[in-house]
Amino acid sequence: MVSLFIINKKTMTKLKIDLQNGIIDIEGEESFVTQIYNDFKEKINARYESLSLENKQLPPLIGGQEKKSSKPRSNSLKKTARSENFMTTEGIDATGLKKFFSEKRPKTKYENNAVFVYFLQKEQKITKITLNHIYTCYKLVNIKVPKALKQSLIDTAFHKKYLLTTDLNNITVTIVGENFVEHDLPAIKTK
Repeated sequence: MVSLFIINKKTMTKLKIDLQNGIIDIEGEESFVTQIYNDFKEKINARYESLSLENKQLPPLIGGQEKKSSKPRSNSLKKTARSENFMTTEGIDATGLKKFFSEKRPKTKYENNAVFVYFLQKEQKITKITLNHIYTCYKLVNIKVPKALKQSLIDTAFHKKYLLTTDLNNITVTIVGENFVEHDLPAIKTK
């Protein structure tokens, strides 16, 4: 991951660039923000357009072409969640998964996702882990599948950094995720 952080307390400017996740966070005077925006505008658009071609549903990001929906965002998320359809996959050791899951005792959707991908990648040696694999894991351990499974995995990658989901046909566990599953689960109860 390539990240750059610059903070200047005298001019009250802050710049954070995370190229892996396509995030640029800028605070400061308008001229500073405009300059940085202009420097990275084409790179951001190129990255976003490549994602748009894969997903075929993302609106243009930069250049005043965005169309804002008058509907609340939650309605569009509900439509996305309803349109998700997955199939169970063959070849996952159900007994091994159930045992591993009960030993690790994940408590949140982020933890569930990390445990499932870890198990599939490290224990089952499955390459090219897909949404269908994760869906199958939820079914095998008999817990509720998130309404928006795809978004749940993306959120796990973004918020916790346990997974790499840039290619949803090849989901992998990160070193952060490995360390979490191997060393932090099960969580120790505090009194």
